[in-house]
Amino acid sequence: MWNKVKVFLEMIKFEHTVFALPFAYMGAVLGSVVVRDTLPSWAEIGWVTLAMVGARSAAMGLNRVIDRIIDKNNPRTAGRAIPAGLLSSKEVWLFIVASFILLFVAASQLSTLAMQLLPVAVFFSGILFIHETLHLALSCRPGLDDCASAAGRLGRRNRANRCSGAAVLLQRSALDSRI
Repeated sequence: MWNKVKVFLEMIKFEHTVFALPFAYMGAVLGSVVVRDTLPSWAEIGWVTLAMVGARSAAMGLNRVIDRIIDKNNPRTAGRAIPAGLLSSKEVWLFIVASFILLFVAASQLSTLAMQLLPVAVFFSGILFIHETLHLALSCRPGLDDCASAAGRLGRRNRANRCSGAAVLLQRSALDSRI
């Protein structure tokens, strides 16, 4: 069982999810302090964390299922979980569904606006079907996560979370040499 969990965590590059979390926390804290003059509660931080994990896990799972044939034929990627037979496509699809459910539940616990923004998160998770825009989508995600996290925490958008989201988006785009 533990080996299967390790394979799933490696498949979705969970360490990259951990790296992206500070961007969401920054949006939640900045939006909360600017609009309500308080820090977000630990429960809200927990829901933001679960939403991020769900969204990114679903996106990476989709990427691995979509790329399974390409990965199988590429010597560099043939050792990935699906082409190597460590996980079946069915197992990964179930993981994707569970990840989206986690995202939906977490968003529902944050605010009405978080639920209204859910289609944006799903779109950017599903945009992996279009590989030409993959790197642009991945560069935009942290900026959108920052805005969504602040908006989800507050129940509304404001200038501070739009500015912090734009700053993160510009920073990530500058760091991604493929754009």
